[in-house]
Amino acid sequence: MTDDTRDAIDAAPDLTNLERLVISAFEHTRSTGRKDWTVMTVPVLKNRLLDLTNREFSAASFGAASMTELVGLLPELVDLDTSTRPPRVRLRDNTATSASGSVPHLRYQIRRDLWNAVVDFGRGERYVWSDGAAVPESERRDPTEDAKVLPTLTREEELGWRANFLGRIGPQIADGERERIFGWLERQLSTKVLPPEVQGRWSDYLKARVLDRLRQWFRMHELPEPTDLLSAGASRTSERTDTYALEELRALIVRCVHNMTWEELSDLRLPARALLWVRR
Repeated sequence: MTDDTRDAIDAAPDLTNLERLVISAFEHTRSTGRKDWTVMTVPVLKNRLLDLTNREFSAASFGAASMTELVGLLPELVDLDTSTRPPRVRLRDNTATSASGSVPHLRYQIRRDLWNAVVDFGRGERYVWSDGAAVPESERRDPTEDAKVLPTLTREEELGWRANFLGRIGPQIADGERERIFGWLERQLSTKVLPPEVQGRWSDYLKARVLDRLRQWFRMHELPEPTDLLSAGASRTSERTDTYALEELRALIVRCVHNMTWEELSDLRLPARALLWVRR
């Protein structure tokens, strides 16, 4: 990572206060008794934020050129619908809010096959939507089916998500943890190297980005979103992201193989089951 990139991350605005303000805006609307309090237009949201800050609120103070761009900075908190005029903002159904204004924790799980379809870029093949499920292309029942390809991340996109995440939390990183966290980005290390609190925040961020990517894909292909796309999840402390950890391990092994000598490759031992899977 260059010094300029590191400086940019350090200088990124802290969005924690923005999250609290947006939650307070929705909570205020709920207090009026409106049944559709979780939805408002972007201009209405701006007016609510101005009221909460004595008319001092500014999108520019958070590095955004417009309110629409500002809302886009909070994909784990709200959905943005730009198909309407003016655009509409919806508080996510699985976001827990509280009167205290604390930062929400995302308590949901994404259906496993769809989660895999987005994050499992180390598998080396595409995932397709077949018979209402996301499956690796080699495993679909009908090879002649004109199946739609799901939006699996590329390695570069995943790195971009990591950098964006660090841009959000940069101002809150303690000096003693800075090198450890930047190493996670620079060397593509496992999430387990992050401090526990940062692991939880990255998990929330990753889930929100994956969910947004899937929802956009279903809208783009005019497909109904599966009713079981989301399910109630465990708390942040007990939540598991085994599939993502598996993908990280797979990517690490691939990088090691790329750098091995002939002698080291000759000594490599692979499980017979893995060899059979590749050969079929």
